[in-house]
Amino acid sequence: MYIHGHFYNQREERIEVHILTHGDRSKEITIGEDGGELSFTDDPVELTSEVNDTFDHLLCQQATVRLLTRNFVPDFFCASCRDAVVNIYREGKCLFAGFIEPQAYSQGYNEEYDEVELSCIDALTALQYAKYRDVGSLGVLYNVVKAEAEQRTFQAMLKE
Repeated sequence: MYIHGHFYNQREERIEVHILTHGDRSKEITIGEDGGELSFTDDPVELTSEVNDTFDHLLCQQATVRLLTRNFVPDFFCASCRDAVVNIYREGKCLFAGFIEPQAYSQGYNEEYDEVELSCIDALTALQYAKYRDVGSLGVLYNVVKAEAEQRTFQAMLKE
């Protein structure tokens, strides 16, 4: 499912949100469409940077996307971190590229429109959910995998 929409922030900048679930664009939903299933809340997008220590080498980012929905959206519940890709743009420039955090979605059923809060993690943070070549699984030894390892690009690892 391809879910997309835009809104304008307080500085009148166009903010676009694009969510692609399971790599499937066969069903398309526009956020904020008149009479549609999804719309933005008053505070729809929040970006945060996570720093644990002054000596951190990598700066990981998180995003929170808040939507109002009429019905349950099962595609927002992700078993794997690569099930749903989230991109957020400001005036056409990418601010955030990442994934919906796996198994972190919940939705109430009390009102006509229920607020859904999607916790999103960037590509670096998503690596914590990956097992490189199944290291740690039964019969797969780290030393053997390390000896056979080759240099790869970050994009090649994401495609795997």
